[in-house]
Amino acid sequence: MWRITPSWLVTWFVSEISAGSEMPRQAENNLLLALEKGATSRENFTTGAFSHLLRYLLEHDAPIAVGLLRLVTEGRLALNPEQAELVSVQAQETTEQGIPDLVVRAPGHVVVIEVKVESAVDADQLKRYRNWLAEQAGQRARATTLVLLTRYPVSPQETHGYEDVRVRWCDVGEWLRTELSEKRTVQNSSSVFLVEQFLAFLKGVNMTMDQVTWELPAGIRSLMSLMNMVRQAVAAAGCIETKKSAGAEFNGTDFKDSRGRCWLGLYLRPARDSGSATISGPDGREPGQRARPTTRERLLEKGVRSVFGRGSRFRPLENQAASERRGIC
Repeated sequence: MWRITPSWLVTWFVSEISAGSEMPRQAENNLLLALEKGATSRENFTTGAFSHLLRYLLEHDAPIAVGLLRLVTEGRLALNPEQAELVSVQAQETTEQGIPDLVVRAPGHVVVIEVKVESAVDADQLKRYRNWLAEQAGQRARATTLVLLTRYPVSPQETHGYEDVRVRWCDVGEWLRTELSEKRTVQNSSSVFLVEQFLAFLKGVNMTMDQVTWELPAGIRSLMSLMNMVRQAVAAAGCIETKKSAGAEFNGTDFKDSRGRCWLGLYLRPARDSGSATISGPDGREPGQRARPTTRERLLEKGVRSVFGRGSRFRPLENQAASERRGIC
């Protein structure tokens, strides 16, 4: 019969954490991430990887390919899987108006996809592509679409409204993840591998993330219960806890906006409560009470909701000093 003592529990816990850190990470086994390290431009590399994925899916998994094109064009390019063989995808095509990142040609439709990862949006560049699409519409296409595919949110003021569609890489990643893992509509085994590699690449360069779902509160309660057990084991073993480690009750990041210093992250509550996703601000008021939220604040709240779900709402935490009030999602 095994006898479990508090000191044994602490030893086991530390050994398990140490062993876990030696496990190979998914990023280290990703071909795209390995190749991207040697690329001169992440933007061009991402464009090439995405164009390859589109071309392969058009040939081997048509329903996924046409669904992905429907997503990035917001339904403007709506094809049947049978039409996939009539679609071409060209990366870095040279035109009189510049070099669009991606040009997609389908029956009666030409789509330009301008890819942005870290570089800023260039409204003049979009204007030139809009003019080129207008020429195509007068020659061989009944319809045209200009797509701006970015890592970060973009406002209409930055683009002057030249684009038809603004879509983000996190939207592409979430759609692919849903089709692959939840709907299981990716049929071809090679397609599954390529989609998994592309998803891992997007996650590895922080252009997409796993959405926090209903498992979060229960998971944080379990985590806090485990940490309470560890503290009790330390005390029972006759050891003295000197001080709590930094971040023992919270995990987040500080930043500044036009109103001052803020904080975004998770407060870890005791085991009887769930963890909370919070936004801190200088005023601590609900969005409905604000005179006029700044563009940065609206984008921040939109980003938090994209992670924690559409049902999350924003309200102030109580019992906070005026300079440290925090809103909870």
